[in-house]
Amino acid sequence: MSKRLAVVVATHPEDHSVDLVMADTGERMVGVQVMTMNGSSRSGTVDLPAVPEKANKWDISQRTGQDQIAVVDVINKQPVVSGFLYPQVNQMLSKDPKRLVGRHQSDVQWSIDGDANVQFQHPSGTYIRIGEAPDAEDTAGQNADGNAKADRNTSRKVNVRIGLAGNAVVLTMTPDGAVTFKLEKDFTIEAEGAIAMKAKGNISMETEGEFLVKASGDAKINGANVRLNEG
Repeated sequence: MSKRLAVVVATHPEDHSVDLVMADTGERMVGVQVMTMNGSSRSGTVDLPAVPEKANKWDISQRTGQDQIAVVDVINKQPVVSGFLYPQVNQMLSKDPKRLVGRHQSDVQWSIDGDANVQFQHPSGTYIRIGEAPDAEDTAGQNADGNAKADRNTSRKVNVRIGLAGNAVVLTMTPDGAVTFKLEKDFTIEAEGAIAMKAKGNISMETEGEFLVKASGDAKINGANVRLNEG
């Protein structure tokens, strides 16, 4: 039996299935399981994008902006979704044969290009990038159809935190630009060149132990006033 095409009208991540309307006959199917490229009782990948709500979920004449076309096969007389086809017009495909693109329904995106530039971007604008150019690549309209646009979760005020187990090391960056670095052990900075610290506000250094300043050259302190032993 040849494979058939269907439009996804609902997704069920709890059992990895979808509800379908068959493109050739209009037949409705409920709870059709979706194949996965890898899966076990404790590992795998699950990503069945939710279908945007509409008055009648079975009405496939209404486009949702996140349309899914399923390829339906039959295994042991049971329908199974063996894969998906991109709609003719979509926001995903690229003309660049060396680019890997990933995008979640929340509009979180990640990509790798042929020059090994790697980017992970939150729709709020927060990003992590490894590449020759440090600034985030603007991917809006850069797909084959020229219609790519992140329009979900763009107003989120997100924090970024990196931590080791037991909070031995915690780096936190807040939406307003504050950075906190907490350590359970020593912190060492080494540089072959100069180290500069600049602030428009105050700089405060406090320790419960000894405070040592050592220089092979001159040690200079410049200020409008220099006060010692003052709180």
